[in-house]
Amino acid sequence: MTTMEEKTEQAKTEALLRAKDMSETAFRMTLAELRITFGDFQRLRDSYESMNEAARELKAHQREAKDANQ
Repeated sequence: MTTMEEKTEQAKTEALLRAKDMSETAFRMTLAELRITFGDFQRLRDSYESMNEAARELKAHQREAKDANQ
């Protein structure tokens, strides 16, 4: 190969390696975002379950108070 062909091949190889690194970085970032999103979902689900439990307890107390007043 001539010097120009070698430089062209080297440039292609370097470009492919950079693209591979960028793809891996983007993939890792996407995974990190998914983990954050899943963590947010879990916190939201836990809050929702806590609110439902509190609502059930409130309704039970209201029934007990209503029954006690009758």
